[in-house]
Amino acid sequence: MGILPCPKRTTVTVMQQDFLLKFRGVKEVSEGIYRWSYRVFFTDFSDPDPADAPSHMTLQLGDCILAANIVNCGAVVGATPVAECDFIVTEQDPCPLDSPSPCAGQRITGIKWDIIEDEIPDPLQQNFIDFFFDMDLDLEVGPVCIAVKKGAGEGSLNCGVICGPICPVWIPE
Repeated sequence: MGILPCPKRTTVTVMQQDFLLKFRGVKEVSEGIYRWSYRVFFTDFSDPDPADAPSHMTLQLGDCILAANIVNCGAVVGATPVAECDFIVTEQDPCPLDSPSPCAGQRITGIKWDIIEDEIPDPLQQNFIDFFFDMDLDLEVGPVCIAVKKGAGEGSLNCGVICGPICPVWIPE
């Protein structure tokens, strides 16, 4: 598994709120199963509020990754599960055309985490959610699009670029 240049952290602004997203890495958690981990900070450290959490997040996965390759996924605050996740074919909302990222105008195919706001502990002892997924492919790390949504309506979704799994490129000889 190699690493191509990609941002290990990025900030995505949605409805005048900044979300700092961090790629925490990928590691083999059991034979042939690889865990990809992310952390999303969603408010300041002084007064974490569950209402500031994103409503969902979608990470782009390449065409070589199928739903059957995703063995497990989830999101937690501490040890509390706070999201349902699924492999999706297309994101309902494309990245805004005026997004400052190279993902502008794209519909993201990949893994989507839907945050269950009622499951987020209140009061929060931390201002972040840890997201992960496990898959049975050993892929290189490279730049992928990520979408963050908060609430509904215009301006409620924006995109950025972060490290994620990328499919191999075959060059014919």
